[in-house]
Amino acid sequence: MNKKTKPSGTERAKRKYRDNLYTAHRYVLYNYWWQFLKIAYEEKRKVNMKKYEDWGKLDEIFSQSFTTWWNKNWKKLFAEKTASDRTSKFIMTTEATNPNSIKLALETYRLKTAFKKLKGEKELTAEMISKVLPKKFKSSAKEMMYKKKYSYTKCDENRFIIDFFFHHFPEDDTLRFEKENKYNNRALKKLHKQAETILDNVCDCKFP
Repeated sequence: MNKKTKPSGTERAKRKYRDNLYTAHRYVLYNYWWQFLKIAYEEKRKVNMKKYEDWGKLDEIFSQSFTTWWNKNWKKLFAEKTASDRTSKFIMTTEATNPNSIKLALETYRLKTAFKKLKGEKELTAEMISKVLPKKFKSSAKEMMYKKKYSYTKCDENRFIIDFFFHHFPEDDTLRFEKENKYNNRALKKLHKQAETILDNVCDCKFP
């Protein structure tokens, strides 16, 4: 493989991760698993803790960043000795998972959850929207709204989310959307449903 060529998903899955050990899946996918589990925890969903026993207690898991938790636990939970080995304690349900799809489903769910806090408001200003968004989105959302000079209403929830995706994420992540496309609402509905399915799965220690 050319060193300057970015590995494909399959090649990436087979390469050594660290300390002469392998992981069955890409690092970012483990991050998304953790993020979805955190949502389930925050929403007080019923999580099968017997299956997650080796991860630690939920309140302890989420009292730290994913990176900190990962560095403490990846070897005992996800490490494998060879590229073809699939003997780690926690393996995902498929090796063909599209990280971009998972990311958009995760962020669609987060944004729609944030909008629920604005119920009853008629016109939504940049300050109002950024106040309820996850911290990492606040400045980007304000920047987008000031640049567009457009005021959103509660009925514009999907429009805001799609506009935000185009503004915040790289172009490759938004190929499923087209500006002013009548199918965008359908795409968002599908992503939200995907997120709900993933949340149900992670509660039973399955991902995605």
